[in-house]
Amino acid sequence: MIIQKLKQEHPYWGYRRICAMLRKQGKKINHKRVYRIMKENRLLLKKHIKKAKRSFQRKIVPTRPRQVLGIDMTKVMTKNVRMIRGILQ
Repeated sequence: MIIQKLKQEHPYWGYRRICAMLRKQGKKINHKRVYRIMKENRLLLKKHIKKAKRSFQRKIVPTRPRQVLGIDMTKVMTKNVRMIRGILQ
């Protein structure tokens, strides 16, 4: 089968890229059919699930001055010099 051969040559290709290559080779094939054939033969890739970004959710309430400080960093690149400037707030 052509799909299995392409999948062996390119194991990280999904059904969309396989379908595009088949069309490039002159085959008239629907992406749904390629998906179904790959699913039946267990050739589909596992879905890549992005991990959620962790963000600081808790609100800090200072009880005295200078208890909570933040810093902004700026990095400036020139030809031969790298300068990092921090601003304390």
